Amino acid sequence: MKIEDINQGLGVLLSIEHPWQLGEIEVQHKNKVIDISISYERGSSFACSSCGKLCSVHDSKIHRIRHLDWFQYRSYLNIKVPRTKCVEHGVKVIKQLPWGHTGSHFSFFLKNA
Repeated sequence: MKIEDINQGLGVLLSIEHPWQLGEIEVQHKNKVIDISISYERGSSFACSSCGKLCSVHDSKIHRIRHLDWFQYRSYLNIKVPRTKCVEHGVKVIKQLPWGHTGSHFSFFLKNA
């Protein structure tokens, strides 16, 4: 099996869809941790958290959330969370990600497990 196939399969398992994209996957055997990076495609637009209009990205910050374990490894999603620049409301952090709420320390999947 090729690395590309594994990454594609992981993307499917994590429900990564446009404009989101799977980044680096780091396995720390000593600590039994898997760090999975998720970002978005350059030039993507996101909804303003106040009015819902599509806006350009102002900047972003990495948000780390705990996800379901993979075998004996704890897993974390390191998500590049965009802030939008809305003409009407200014710079706003998007409130919800496909994996959890902005500001939460746990993914939806871990909370429901």
